[in-house]
Amino acid sequence: MVQPRRFTREECHHLLEAGVIPEDERAELIESTVAEMSPIESQHAGVGKSFNALFHPTLADQALVRVQDPIRLPVPGLQELGNEPSPRFP
Repeated sequence: MVQPRRFTREECHHLLEAGVIPEDERAELIESTVAEMSPIESQHAGVGKSFNALFHPTLADQALVRVQDPIRLPVPGLQELGNEPSPRFP
């Protein structure tokens, strides 16, 4: 039986740099596995916009609200919801 190859974040970045994974390919690293991302359907986009409309006015002075943006983890200053202030938004 063939075992899937697990990748680290750094290995995925090397694959992108080498052109093995095209820059415009919709892929993400989930639990060490490179997975093809599904296209964003209109219902998904609508829900995302609704959440943005809800959270942005509420959190704008406390946090930077990003919707559907790519992200590389870990991100300095990014924290889970909690009571501790972030360095950017004390």
